[in-house]
Amino acid sequence: MGAAPTTDIRQTDPLAPADIVLFLALLALMPLMGTLFGYGSQAEQFPIVERLRDPDFLAGDFYVNSAAQFGPRIYYAHVLAWMQDILPLPLITHGLAVLCNFALASVTYYAATRLLRTNALGGLLAAVFVVTNGSFSLGLAGYLRFESFQPANPAIPLALIGMVLLIKLRPFWALGPLILSALAHPLIGMEIALIAYCATGLAILLRPPEAGILRNLTPAVASGLLFAIAMYLAWILPMSDTNTIRMSDIEFFETLAKFRSPHHYLGLSFPQLSWMQALAFVGCAGIVLAFRQFRHSLSREVLALSLAALIVLVLCAASLWFVDMMQSRLWVTAQVFRMLMVVKWVGLLAFGWLVADWIGRDRFAGVSMAGCLALATADAQPYAIVFVLIAAGALVLGPRWISGPVWAVIRWAGLGVLILLSVAAQYRYGLTQQSLRALLALAALALIVAPRPGKPAGTILATLLVAVTLTATALTRDKGLLGLDALRTQLVWADLKGDNFEISRAASDLSPPDALWLVPPHFESFRIISGRAIVVDHTSIPFDDAAMREWRTRMEAIHGPVDGGGFTALRAMKQAYRNGIDWSAVARRYGADYAVLYAETPWPGPILFENDSFKAVRLGRSEQ
Repeated sequence: MGAAPTTDIRQTDPLAPADIVLFLALLALMPLMGTLFGYGSQAEQFPIVERLRDPDFLAGDFYVNSAAQFGPRIYYAHVLAWMQDILPLPLITHGLAVLCNFALASVTYYAATRLLRTNALGGLLAAVFVVTNGSFSLGLAGYLRFESFQPANPAIPLALIGMVLLIKLRPFWALGPLILSALAHPLIGMEIALIAYCATGLAILLRPPEAGILRNLTPAVASGLLFAIAMYLAWILPMSDTNTIRMSDIEFFETLAKFRSPHHYLGLSFPQLSWMQALAFVGCAGIVLAFRQFRHSLSREVLALSLAALIVLVLCAASLWFVDMMQSRLWVTAQVFRMLMVVKWVGLLAFGWLVADWIGRDRFAGVSMAGCLALATADAQPYAIVFVLIAAGALVLGPRWISGPVWAVIRWAGLGVLILLSVAAQYRYGLTQQSLRALLALAALALIVAPRPGKPAGTILATLLVAVTLTATALTRDKGLLGLDALRTQLVWADLKGDNFEISRAASDLSPPDALWLVPPHFESFRIISGRAIVVDHTSIPFDDAAMREWRTRMEAIHGPVDGGGFTALRAMKQAYRNGIDWSAVARRYGADYAVLYAETPWPGPILFENDSFKAVRLGRSEQ
């Protein structure tokens, strides 16, 4: 196989702008397959929204009382509360999710084509990788999008837009999206902004633009100062008046990093396999970026992207010392492993460029590589990336040593092995939901990029394919499209089904609006489903120091001291609650009126409601 041309592969673009925009719009819709509503972080955030709309909502709930004050979710909650006066909450969240998906796909396409200078196909493939594939899971927080709409969903694309504008030396244009990102999610917005400003400044110094260093560095510095002023006014100044009690670094670390979420903060406790998968992704991404720079002249834009990823890696390495060893509150709060999303994004941009380059060299091999990178999802993707790079190297070197029919047989066999190994990795480590979304995306893309004579028909077929699939998903959301649990979809409140949701709904009929309930530690959705206050749950942790201390006190008062933290502690607390606690003492201490118990938990008094998994009881008189 001869050497690939070194010209800019964007010259081969076959797609019209309308085709590109249409595909990005279709891609933005695909995550609606299997989307979630009312779960996880939404169960923490929606009560805050309701409190802003109704000051009496859950008046006796200690978490809502704290979280509805000024805090990191407050601007996001105010926007949702304002919009809910106009539209139903499910329509708001799903609509905003689609807009955020489109923004994420669009900034990915733009960065791939304008910064890495791949062609339109490479940009669209990069967008497919980013929107449909979560990639490696190290830290369980560094994702580029989330299944249920939350503050991170708008914050991530807005921050990436700001980063791209900074790299393109449009620092004052970058201010808008960066500030909006930080208002939606201060941690993501501020940290990505800091990374972007540092990477851009270093790139200017290391590879000066034609206009000179000062003429480009001065506006970037001015933009950074304006961003810092905006953050001071929006976050730092208001919060200085709210956190009147400050926990020590050790207490803060013990509560948040060690007890509540070691799987997010303590890098040394992350599974070894997760580290290996992440390092495989990082190593392969570095190889591809180096190869891209070898093929083309070193550009300041690619240098800035590479520096942004490198800064994140350095911060993660530093976190192992400052969080795990030194227990620094500042570093715990920064949660820098979440910033691995930047590394993922840069790597997926590089892989989009690689696949587009290979499709230009060897169409079947390139398409096979694209399929492997898209369909091997989550923790399976790093394995597929390694297999793809090995195959790419073999395709380059093989013809130099082997020729004729023997090489043709080896080539076909090698591509078959590549596909089989990727399928095996997907079966072992991947997520079916993400693979099916990627398959739909690739099918639509194949129709849109069909040869020119079939272009209108292909575009129409692609639109119909996505429309029919999403309609079928909505119609079969109770049992999942094609009967697959991975494609069960929750679009509205009524779609939340199960014994936990059934007893939560029953609670609203069994108790007055001002009732206070004891619930199992994983019942964070009880508040918003029942409209009743609860004493405490494991997921909903307030960020005010005094309230965080009270949260830890309540967890231990109800479930007893537990060893370890995170999911291990949660399992221990669930078992303790299942075995039975001193209901009278807890009820007197916190004023609880009712409780949700597990079905097998001993209870001597009357049962107000029960199903296969849980039962509702009245505390106080009934347990005497």
